[in-house]
Amino acid sequence: VLTFSHLIADGWSFGVLLHELKVAYAAAVDATTAELQPALQFAQYSSLLEGTVVRESANRSEAHWRQVMSPLPAPLELPADTTRPANRTYGAGRVLVRWETDFVKALRQASQRQGTTLLVYLLGAFCMLLRRLSGQRDIVVGLPAAGQIAPSRSEEHTSELQSHSDLVCRLLLEKK
Repeated sequence: VLTFSHLIADGWSFGVLLHELKVAYAAAVDATTAELQPALQFAQYSSLLEGTVVRESANRSEAHWRQVMSPLPAPLELPADTTRPANRTYGAGRVLVRWETDFVKALRQASQRQGTTLLVYLLGAFCMLLRRLSGQRDIVVGLPAAGQIAPSRSEEHTSELQSHSDLVCRLLLEKK
C-alpha cells in the first residue's frame, strides 16, 4: 500500500512511480539489476525546458493565449463577511465537506448527460456561482494542470519530462 499527499506526487508522477516499481519488481523476480534511468536534477530539467525548441514553442503558445484572453476582465468583486486587510496576508481557512456517494454518482450522470467531464461540469457550476455572487458575466478561473509534453532525454520516452502550469478557463456567461 502506497499513500502520499497530492502535494508531493500528482497523477503523472504516480505513473512514473508505478513504472519504476514494475521494472524493479521484474528485476527482483529475475534476480537481475533493475535498469532505471537516473533522476534528472532540477538544474538539468530546467536547462532542458529552457532549450530553444521548447522556449520558441512556449513563446508562440503564450502569445496566442495572451491574444485570445486579452483584455482580461477586472478582478471579481465578491461579497465578503469581513473587511479585507490593506496588506494581503494570504492566510486562509479550510472547510472539509464530504459528499455522499449517491450525490457524486448523480453529478457524474448529470455531467455525462451534458457530454462533459465531471471537472468541466463542476467548473461550470462554480463559474455560475461566481457570476451570481459578483454580477459579472466574464469569468476567468485558473486550474493547476500537469501532463504537458516536454522534450525527453531519450527517444524511447517521448513524454518523459512534464511541465506543470495553470490552465486558464474563460467563460462568458449569459443570463437566461
